[in-house]
This record gives sequence, C-alpha cells and structure tokens, in this order.
Amino acid sequence: MAEALGIIGGIYAKMNNTKEALKYTLEAAQVAKELNNLDGLSTHYQAIAELYTRQNNYKDAYKYHLLY
Repeated sequence: MAEALGIIGGIYAKMNNTKEALKYTLEAAQVAKELNNLDGLSTHYQAIAELYTRQNNYKDAYKYHLLY
C-alpha cells in the first residue's frame, strides 16, 4: 500500500503538482511507518524533503531531510 501511494506521489511530482504529490507521499510515509518498513520510510522521507524544497519550504524540507 505504501509503495503504491509513493508511486502515485511520484507521478504527481513529475506532473509538477507538488501539493498532490505531498499528499500521497506523506500518506505513503505514514503507512510505511505503521508497518515498520524503514527502507520505504527513508525513501518517502527523502521524496518529501525534495517536494518541500520545490515549494521553497526549506524548514520542512530540512526536517524531513534529517529523518531520512
């Protein structure tokens, strides 16, 4: 489930729709966390950091960068 949500988030990111990309990628990270999937969680945190950077939201980007 987390992987599918991450893929959807990635598709939105490629379409430059960072709002929807963040929505799905944050949800993917939550599911990965609940499943204790640390590799997936790290991947999603990295993607979230990159998405926040695209939005010039460096505070949240840095926060997620530290998590992955």
